[in-house]
Amino acid sequence: MLKEIIYTCVSLPLVLAICCSFLFPVELSQDDTINFQQVSKLNDYLLLDARSQIEFNKGHYPMAKHAENIDQALEVIFTLKKERSMIVVYCSPNCNSSKSLAKEIKDALEHNKVYYIAEGFINE
Repeated sequence: MLKEIIYTCVSLPLVLAICCSFLFPVELSQDDTINFQQVSKLNDYLLLDARSQIEFNKGHYPMAKHAENIDQALEVIFTLKKERSMIVVYCSPNCNSSKSLAKEIKDALEHNKVYYIAEGFINE
């Protein structure tokens, strides 16, 4: 019984967020970018890695959570109760996944504190 209640509490916001993203699309601009130096100065944010699980396992920024699609991203966001925090998404250099995922998150959550890192992750 408790398991079903928890599943419903997590699933319902995900379904609502996905439905709303189709009704109220949001565009991302160059202003929606942020760099790693700016991120390092933030206090309350969620860092999402939009690369594949294999790339994520090879290396990622500290505190980053893996989410390579909107379903995974929303699950992480709602599980960590970060739906009103600043959300920063990154992927590899020359990759558009972070921009696409940031736009989907912005559409789904209907708030303007979603950014993407254009420079991407470089594993050194």
